[in-house]
Amino acid sequence: MPTSARVSKELMYGLGPLVISSIIALSFLFYHFSGQGTAFDELALGPRTATVYGVLEGDPVHCLKFADADRCLVPGAEFSAESVTLWFGNSQLHGMNDHRAGQEASSTQLTRILRAAGRNAITFSQPNASLQEHYILLEALSERFRFDTLLLPIIFDDFREMKIRFDVLEAVLYPGVKDVLASSEIGRQLISEATGTDILIQPVDQTFSLQKNTEEWINTRLDDISEIWRTRDEARLSIYINLYNLRNLVFDINPSTKRPMLEGAFDRNWQALEAIIAVARRRGIRPVLYIAPLRPEDETLYIPHEYDSFKARLTAFASTQMVELYNLENLVPLEEWGYMGAVVTGEDQAIDFMHFRFEGHRRLAQELSQIILGR
Repeated sequence: MPTSARVSKELMYGLGPLVISSIIALSFLFYHFSGQGTAFDELALGPRTATVYGVLEGDPVHCLKFADADRCLVPGAEFSAESVTLWFGNSQLHGMNDHRAGQEASSTQLTRILRAAGRNAITFSQPNASLQEHYILLEALSERFRFDTLLLPIIFDDFREMKIRFDVLEAVLYPGVKDVLASSEIGRQLISEATGTDILIQPVDQTFSLQKNTEEWINTRLDDISEIWRTRDEARLSIYINLYNLRNLVFDINPSTKRPMLEGAFDRNWQALEAIIAVARRRGIRPVLYIAPLRPEDETLYIPHEYDSFKARLTAFASTQMVELYNLENLVPLEEWGYMGAVVTGEDQAIDFMHFRFEGHRRLAQELSQIILGR
């Protein structure tokens, strides 16, 4: 057999399974995503928990990332810098159980109450947000805008997070932010660890790049002609969610699984908390800390002695720093919490320890408005 024919045959046998499997995979993706959009946050939160970002009088008052800053903050520019509250948080602020049309998240409700009193509020929340991410956002946003109050929920879960997502990390690129972050030890660690990422090796003011423009042109053309290509982000997320749920199924991890303290992550986030208070002091911002609402069950998702020790340390810290601290963990009664549902098993009554119904959002907004307004 001629050499060329033998090579072609070997290539056919070698590439054949790959081609067939690719066709099957692409067919599945087309079938699965054709004609539908995938709500990323809703996938992560669970079937019964909706993502609700606040809008008031046509203006967005609840943002996700640093890139949203102008969209959220510029419309409220008529408010004095001495009357603007910046509210950080995780998905408890934008996740609502059993959501119905017209029901508003706590961010919208708080902003409405404060505007009636001549103030304003802007909220930034990300799923599983860490204190390190809050620290980066506070420095970045304070470089561009003025606030007089920082509202910061303290959630034990957030002290277990180590990741810094790109849509927060990109804030480091804004002029001046990297310099102010470098003034703290935790800030220098974050800059050092971020130096090798793609987001930080790109210049802020990018001029013409043949590679960049070529990639954008190809992506645009493929978006126009291929539904599979347009839904590639949904496909990637779906694969991640399925792997995540498979891990939970194999290792019997569920919303009620005890969540122990992770020492390394805890130390980093505690440093970030200290840095946040230092930033607030430096910039003349009133820091208001509150222990976030927790589902009132006999057995919480935390190890009792670790959680009690955490709260004791937090109380001592607030006293030493002369920072306001409010314990709202029992604010939302059990009937105002819902269930998240289980993505893998289909169980409708999977307990959600983090998110509550509309009534809980209303109760939280009312309580925080009284704290801010000093009533």
